[in-house]
Amino acid sequence: MDTFRLAPGDLPHTLYRVQYSETMTTEGYDGSLIAQDTTTIYNEEETLSEAAERHLNWDHKYTSIFISTFSDRGRAYSWMLERKSRFDNSECGLLTIETAVLGPGADVFSAEELVDVLRLDIIDRAKGSIVGQYLVAYRISPDAVREYVSLDKTRQDCPPLPFTREDVIPDGLAEYLESLE
Repeated sequence: MDTFRLAPGDLPHTLYRVQYSETMTTEGYDGSLIAQDTTTIYNEEETLSEAAERHLNWDHKYTSIFISTFSDRGRAYSWMLERKSRFDNSECGLLTIETAVLGPGADVFSAEELVDVLRLDIIDRAKGSIVGQYLVAYRISPDAVREYVSLDKTRQDCPPLPFTREDVIPDGLAEYLESLE
């Protein structure tokens, strides 16, 4: 895993996580985000390759060590809307994650890099989610979660972080998010 782990300086400043009731990532009692599998360690490229491929192909028969995040807020917001429409009654929220607070030992991977370098076979319907996706292994600390915005406007825990150059947002999204305050 070390070969593909991104150095802290290679990470975007902010990542975005879509959390919804049917997701395989759960919220810990302390507010952390926890992957389904927190014990398996992949030391060989072949096993990491299989784990990443199954995760990125949304294999529900597989317990994953990964938590999917996006580097683009607008893209994450669109994904949240899609999740909300697919799972009509579920609670959907957009979490803003500050990568500097993930910690020096955080295992974060670029989905694009894993797909390219490991030559992963990604199903057509999942290919669109690869660009700008980052996989965080095992856990995201509650300290790294800076904001939660619900589509139902039920909870907003922290003030929003300013947009960075890496963020690309659709017209009107910034105004909508500001109206939630």
